[in-house]
Amino acid sequence: MDGAKISARRRILTREESYDLLDHVSQVERIEEKDKKAMELRCKEAVQSGECREWMIVIKTLLHERKQRLDQGKKMTSTGERYLKEAKERLCGELAVALEQERKQVELLLNQKLENEI
Repeated sequence: MDGAKISARRRILTREESYDLLDHVSQVERIEEKDKKAMELRCKEAVQSGECREWMIVIKTLLHERKQRLDQGKKMTSTGERYLKEAKERLCGELAVALEQERKQVELLLNQKLENEI
């Protein structure tokens, strides 16, 4: 394999792991960065990590930020919206496979779990 790039793959969450992640949303911490650029970098790394828990951290962080900005009469940054959308798509996609449900169903379930967290 002369110079060929090897991509590491991880297994998809099990049904139990998926429900465990959803049931423990309150225990998932948010990114606490005061510096905007540092937070964006942390979100970018988390989205690209390929880890469901990291995606949940990004989602929870950016939903909280969106609410704070709306309360101040401001919009969410386009970069924040992009990372939020990407993290949600990735997480919902994986959970849909693991839970054998439609993506929309999983998105509704995720939104219900996050409702009290932001």
